[in-house]
Amino acid sequence: MNSLIIFDIDGTLINYISAEDEAYLNAINEVVNIKGINRNWDEYNYSTESGILSEIFYNHLGRHPSLKEESLIKTKYVSSLRKSLCETPNSCIAGAKEIFQKIKNLNWDIAIATGAWLESAKEKLSGSNIPEFNVPIAHGGDHPERKEIIIKAINRAKDFYNKDYYHKIIYVGDRPWDIKAALALNIDFIGVGQYLGTINPKDFFHVEHYETPDFLNYIKEITNLVISY
Repeated sequence: MNSLIIFDIDGTLINYISAEDEAYLNAINEVVNIKGINRNWDEYNYSTESGILSEIFYNHLGRHPSLKEESLIKTKYVSSLRKSLCETPNSCIAGAKEIFQKIKNLNWDIAIATGAWLESAKEKLSGSNIPEFNVPIAHGGDHPERKEIIIKAINRAKDFYNKDYYHKIIYVGDRPWDIKAALALNIDFIGVGQYLGTINPKDFFHVEHYETPDFLNYIKEITNLVISY
């Protein structure tokens, strides 16, 4: 069966950790001292760690970060993030630890498309005890735009699973920018978490978490439709 489901990480597989913002901002200030950084990430043009960093630099310093600066910031951020995750043992969305295997049992391919850097993405997954199952990952280090990251995830999935195309592709996310990217790519979208639960009316399927049978039942329905097709 040629079906692919792509997961975001933050807010989709793991809960947002308040200390994560502090770790990110402190890492920036340890490398370059920038005061008054806007913490409302929804107001940025990009929804990725690399894209937001470039915007912060450009807005405050009139330039983009050098490769050395970005590397130093990334290293300090991941180090702080590791500590924060150790102090937050219940950081994953309910049912997220088991959902990959359940989807694999339905013969769907799985990939990850996240706005996080690859290093921080892996830290978040391992720190939250979510098994990666050796799935292809596209990340914020690949491109600052969410849509392009999803495209990269699809192409990596094709290579990884040896598929020429997919009959059905679903992106699973938790924020309006995730919906926007899925619409731009003309792929299906599933919303997860409380934030998207407040949107009405919804033109997408939504669940609070993965412990509800609704999520897997929805995937099963799509599976049957794709097989019938």
